[in-house]
Amino acid sequence: MNTQPQTVRRTLRQYFSELGLLLENPLSGFEVYQQRWGDVVPLPIPGLRAFQITHPQQVGMVLKIPNRDQMATKSLKDLLGKGLLTNQEDDWHWRRRIIARPLGPKAITTYIDDMCRLTENWFTRLNPEGKEIDVTPELMGLAFDILIHTVFGSNISIDKESILSLLEQYMREFTLDNTGWRRWLPPFIVTPGRRQRRRAIAGMQGLIRTAISQRRAAPESDDLLYRLMTAQDEEGNSFNDEQLRDELLTMILAGYDTVALMIGYALWLLAKHSSIQEQVHEELKANITDWPLNANTFAKLPLLNAVLDESLRLYPPAYIIGREADRELDMEGFRIKRGDQLLVPLWVVHRDPRWWQAPGEFRPERWLNGETDKLPANAFFPFGGGPRLCVGGHFAKLEGAIILATILRQSRVSEADDTQLNLLASVTLRPVDGMRLRFHRRMPE
Repeated sequence: MNTQPQTVRRTLRQYFSELGLLLENPLSGFEVYQQRWGDVVPLPIPGLRAFQITHPQQVGMVLKIPNRDQMATKSLKDLLGKGLLTNQEDDWHWRRRIIARPLGPKAITTYIDDMCRLTENWFTRLNPEGKEIDVTPELMGLAFDILIHTVFGSNISIDKESILSLLEQYMREFTLDNTGWRRWLPPFIVTPGRRQRRRAIAGMQGLIRTAISQRRAAPESDDLLYRLMTAQDEEGNSFNDEQLRDELLTMILAGYDTVALMIGYALWLLAKHSSIQEQVHEELKANITDWPLNANTFAKLPLLNAVLDESLRLYPPAYIIGREADRELDMEGFRIKRGDQLLVPLWVVHRDPRWWQAPGEFRPERWLNGETDKLPANAFFPFGGGPRLCVGGHFAKLEGAIILATILRQSRVSEADDTQLNLLASVTLRPVDGMRLRFHRRMPE
């Protein structure tokens, strides 16, 4: 572990240089801060006490903090209300217990057939043979379609296009409010962009309220909304409509673009590593004899699952996790005060050569050959950890495996000409110019 003094003394030039780097390219900034100052670094953010944490031991301390009231998450409350992501109330544990049941590993297997069917239909419509395709918006659309179908089922009609359009409007304005010049404006100043953000919120909340009302009047079925509506604790308490609205909006916000990005980065990496892609295809060919898949199939696909883990290591969609210190802490001699912002960049921890061999290389075999068996706790945490561990992690991995299996069993993926992967560290880690790939259909064997 690095040893550090209890303070970081930046020159004025260093301060403004590092602040500029943080605003212009946060990923590079995170790397520079660790290389220059160590594992616990006060961040150069005017008017805010914030620390970057990158050692797994201290990362574990941060993840154990139950308080998620971190600055970026806090600003999502206007849309998500008291949903699981933003809730700091006493009822958070109760809400999580209710939600965890229908999203548990066994419960979500009932959605496998629908995921397979929707993915097959999507790939047939896409008909990508020989085309150069930006997979980012295509995968976003598929993941959103799967999410909406899983949540609302077929008993009610939901305007998917309107929800997606409003959500994209909200996220665009949210990004500008938190990364652009608008972040310095007081909340009472209403810019045209902030007004657009409010209209998007009202539109989404209205659509979800209508969906809940329709679902309460519809017959019972196995969709996630019905499971949440009927879930009860030991005393018979269940969600009311407002609580359902906040949790559904949280699922929609957090449950589609992260999955789409995970799959997109996996395809991008496989396109650049054709030999590994062929090994995955051979694994699929040897173990998938029936379609749609079933719950037992995934245990027979270790390489496919290793590809997903390796993609999450190199390009974690949720590239940074934050907590607000709920008490005073000592981290490598730094005094952390109650209320300080603690930021953990997965981008740095997942690529640290102290824990990873050849950290910048795409090597799915590291998850199969024993190389990661002695990995320190909290050196790999794509879905967070501690009491705030993502409740939808199992759902995301299952969906990712199904979509990858669907594509790779029938197509070979290659890089488009003259394409690069340029990243934007926004709410999630997104490609600035998309991810352009080519698909080549395999002949039946």
